[in-house]
Amino acid sequence: FGRLAKNKTFEIVTICVIGLNALLIGIDADYTARWGKPDNLYEGPVGFIIFEVTFCVYFTAEIIIRFLGFKSKLSCFFNKWFVFDSVLVAMMVFETAIVPIMGSSGPFGQLSTLRLLRLLRMTRMAKLMRAFPQILMIINGMNAAIRAVGWVAFLLVIISFTWSILFVNEYHQGPATDEEVVGTIHEHFGSMGKSMLTLLVMGTILDDVTLATDALRATGNQWLLTFFVMYIVLNSFTMLNLLVGILVDVVATTAEGEKIRLLEEGVRESITQIFNKMDSDGSGEISAEEFEELKNSEEVMEALECLDIEKKHFVTYGQLLFKGEQSDEKLSFDELLDIICRLRPGAHVSALDFAVFKEEVAKSGNGLTDRVLKLRQLTRQLMGGGW
Repeated sequence: FGRLAKNKTFEIVTICVIGLNALLIGIDADYTARWGKPDNLYEGPVGFIIFEVTFCVYFTAEIIIRFLGFKSKLSCFFNKWFVFDSVLVAMMVFETAIVPIMGSSGPFGQLSTLRLLRLLRMTRMAKLMRAFPQILMIINGMNAAIRAVGWVAFLLVIISFTWSILFVNEYHQGPATDEEVVGTIHEHFGSMGKSMLTLLVMGTILDDVTLATDALRATGNQWLLTFFVMYIVLNSFTMLNLLVGILVDVVATTAEGEKIRLLEEGVRESITQIFNKMDSDGSGEISAEEFEELKNSEEVMEALECLDIEKKHFVTYGQLLFKGEQSDEKLSFDELLDIICRLRPGAHVSALDFAVFKEEVAKSGNGLTDRVLKLRQLTRQLMGGGW
């Protein structure tokens, strides 16, 4: 069951079934809105009954297979995706099998409750992020840009607040009611709230900006019309374009990092499967000979090629990791993967990497100096002994 649960084909089929289930929910909502449908599932059209029961059976079987795939059954409670999916499937079983039996008179028979349970199933569409990493890259990029976007929005509000004070001082409506100022400039700039709303909607989003400019021109005050145009240039043209630029830059940076992370995860998964087969003693360590055997695995090599690591690089890796093929040195699996990813071709050299390299060179230099001094001392002793 473990192999079946992790099988790529099984995951793709599940994603497709989730998409079809979401599509059926949309069709169901449209059908109900057009022609009406009983609240009880089994009193409605036969087609909907067949699809609902089929989806319920498939998702239940999927959860059971994934549960049986865990080596330690208790570990399933620490898997967030499994817990999330299990709760949704339990709600689906409850909606499909129990609620119709209880009838509309039961506590869960209300239409609003049924709609809520059905809409909650749509949250399983979040699994698409696992099937399509590009979606996850965009979401992570937006999440990373929240702070910068928040500061830009704060600056937009400050600018709008400052300009609002300027317009309210000139066009305040005084004790007049809102009905009395309809059709005048005071309708747009009669108070701080009205002024900020007008500036944000008409001056920033540029929704019906002509209405605001016509109202300002009608007052004959060209200075405030000029200030309004300056506000549009500052907030709408400059700040919003700056906001778009920040989003594009952050999303691009995050996407590059996510791409590398996904590639490294693919390599880790491929090498893990081969390593578990090779590690017969269960020590969790790999020797130079075992490392050389990895290059004979086509699956591992295909995964490493995604990191621009070719078969010829294995010799270099072996020399760096084990200091010769006859070395008895062993590395843990996590250390091996970390070094492979850090030393892959095209990886950027950080200041920390350079500092470690400098330290290793210094150690090698000190070791060489000690050997020369020992050799000199040994030579003097031999010469003093009559050689």
